Amino acid sequence: MGLRRLKKYLNNAKILIICNLDKNIKAITELLQENSYNVLQAQDYNSALEVAFENEPDLILLSVDIQNMDSLALLKKLKTIHKIDSIPIIIFTTMKEPDEVVQCLNAGAADYLVMPFNHQELLARIRIHVTNRFAIKLIIQQNKELTESTQDLANALLNLKVQQEKTIEIEKLKSVLAMALTTNHELSQPLAVIQGNVELIKIKHPELEDNKQLQRILDSIENIVDKLKQFSSFDKISYQEYVGDEDMVKL
Repeated sequence: MGLRRLKKYLNNAKILIICNLDKNIKAITELLQENSYNVLQAQDYNSALEVAFENEPDLILLSVDIQNMDSLALLKKLKTIHKIDSIPIIIFTTMKEPDEVVQCLNAGAADYLVMPFNHQELLARIRIHVTNRFAIKLIIQQNKELTESTQDLANALLNLKVQQEKTIEIEKLKSVLAMALTTNHELSQPLAVIQGNVELIKIKHPELEDNKQLQRILDSIENIVDKLKQFSSFDKISYQEYVGDEDMVKL
């Protein structure tokens, strides 16, 4: 799969030639086109920057002997533009100014060729640098996909944790409600019996109608009944401290 992707990438690779000599551009263009490369051309400083920025070529061939254009300045400028600063640049020269070649290499050029150059050497170097660019792009893409997959996994685990916590909370709520309903059911009858007997005492003994002790019993029974109703009708559980490490359900 990797070799097929590399072959497809090489067959669609874009090469930008920056040179103001028509004969050189024509010769290199014909050679590259014969080998399935897509060729872009520029003959001055501004057009070189424009073509490079708009087309993002896979490789740039830059002449260091361009008249009326500072190739070193152009090289440095290409290396400062974020969108295209990673594009490999091969300079080609007649070696009349070897110091300029060294400066270009120090400024970020990936390689150089001396003119007149051997065609097979040029193709070999182009293939090496375009292949390296493909490998770098592939690594960046795989890292991006890995990061996205890792984030997706982290999100899935977080969602799972949230769902588990919700499930646990629901089970706790069901258990507390079941206990509340059981308590309500078990206490309702005894409380009704106590309340009925107190009322019966007051009927048989009218003088106790305003008895504070009996009234406190009735008030306490009503309070217990109200608490049982609250305990059986909440939709979430909250706790409050009781004694030491013990908690109690907050109504």
